[in-house]
Amino acid sequence: MDTGKAGAAAFVIVTPDASVLLRWVLPGDDEQATGAALAPRDEAAAGTLELVVPQL
Repeated sequence: MDTGKAGAAAFVIVTPDASVLLRWVLPGDDEQATGAALAPRDEAAAGTLELVVPQL
């Protein structure tokens, strides 16, 4: 993502849906989908991604 500022780090905000959140806590058979679902969790833990969940 180009912010137009030299040397500026891009910060991404993501709102995961329920199917992604469930893959974080429930075992699954589909390794490819599970890996894709775990990527945002790992990036958030590393501090490169912010997860935002709306209030119910």
